Amino acid sequence: MTCENCNCDKCLKFRNSDVVKREKKVRLPVYKDGNQKLCSKCKVYKGMDQYYGNGKGKKVRSECTVCRKETNRITYLKRKAKLEKLKNCENI
Repeated sequence: MTCENCNCDKCLKFRNSDVVKREKKVRLPVYKDGNQKLCSKCKVYKGMDQYYGNGKGKKVRSECTVCRKETNRITYLKRKAKLEKLKNCENI
């Protein structure tokens, strides 16, 4: 790390670089009013009943059920296409 009072070339270069000047992203709170949570994919606050793992002793997922189903569907289609491509290569 650099110190604030040091004027060596390394510290000056670091302080004047774009790395330091980048704006920090504003993070939204994950939980709102104790009964709503922010979905990590669609960025909408939804009730806790709209998340998987909402049972006793289970972790609650970061994506809501709708977004999770969409993610699973896309992953399934990608894997299916990849397997079909491999299957076609073996038949030749």
